Amino acid sequence: MLPLGVALAISAPVGAETATSADGYQIHYNAIPTATLNPEIASEFKILRSKRRGMLNVGVRGPSEQGMGAPTRARVEVEALTPPSTEATRVPMREITIPERGTVHYVGEFPIEEEQLMVFRIAVTPEGSDQTTEVELEQQFFTED
Repeated sequence: MLPLGVALAISAPVGAETATSADGYQIHYNAIPTATLNPEIASEFKILRSKRRGMLNVGVRGPSEQGMGAPTRARVEVEALTPPSTEATRVPMREITIPERGTVHYVGEFPIEEEQLMVFRIAVTPEGSDQTTEVELEQQFFTED
């Protein structure tokens, strides 16, 4: 079975994942319609597959003895807005840990509509750090076949 991060990378359109480096950490994030997830992966991680649901995936990698790349727990807080509205809505995030793969992901689900543009404001504070990194992701969703 594929780990969640690999499943998301395979499911997402090319170039859909974004990464930011800050304070010795790499933050990886992407947003996709949940309908693009492999059914077994969605079931295993209790993610509802639907053309009308989106999913934000955030992963944090920190320093390790081998260099950058150790999966790192973090506090991940997300707000989303749909332009032209400036009113943000909190996106609840939950941790998914896959011990046998040594990975940690933070996943949030939300409703989406055809051609909807969403702006995600993501705040990440790695465990053991007092530095919060804020990143923004703009993603347009297409729900029709």
